[in-house]
Amino acid sequence: MTAKPDPDVYRGFRAVLVTAMRRLGLSQREVAQRVGVSESTVGKWLHRQTLPSGQFLTRLAEVLGLKSDQLIPGSGRASPVSGEDASAYLTGGRVVLAELQDLLRELEQRWEHQSARGARALEHYQEVERSRGARKRRSKGS
Repeated sequence: MTAKPDPDVYRGFRAVLVTAMRRLGLSQREVAQRVGVSESTVGKWLHRQTLPSGQFLTRLAEVLGLKSDQLIPGSGRASPVSGEDASAYLTGGRVVLAELQDLLRELEQRWEHQSARGARALEHYQEVERSRGARKRRSKGS
């Protein structure tokens, strides 16, 4: 059984992949076609579920104009990236950070929406209870 790579390897690979795809203007489908894999395989790479192996890693690097060891930071170098690669790696990290910030904003908006919905439901419930209480008082007084 092969040990699963460190999560940082997946994050680094994804950052470099996303950056290179954006730089070249390639979609997931285009990368899949050029590498010779399914679109879902590229999706698994992008969602950090798997890493390309062997010929696919080599072919992906060719398609993106990189070396194989540039795609998987830390795979054969003391430093994950250096020189021009560092810029791509940092840009990829910024892309991931921006995606996380967008997700956080979306979650905050959903939470606010649900909170507002809950407040409206509570107000409605309280109004119904007040109305019931008033009816009970009227019926006891009759």
